[in-house]
Amino acid sequence: MLKAWRYDPRAPENRAYCTISAAMRLTYTLYYLGLVVFLAFLAVMTHDPHGMLDSLRAGGMAS
Repeated sequence: MLKAWRYDPRAPENRAYCTISAAMRLTYTLYYLGLVVFLAFLAVMTHDPHGMLDSLRAGGMAS
């Protein structure tokens, strides 16, 4: 965290960070968006069985 306060835009590693091509930025953006969509899908798909199990518990399923 201390390095963030000492940021030097002229440092070689910081200049190299900004030279990433637009195609590579777009690729990583699409990867992150795909990951978000996948995680949202997993959240929805785990919510539905959770509701089904709650209704079975509430119904007092005979054992």
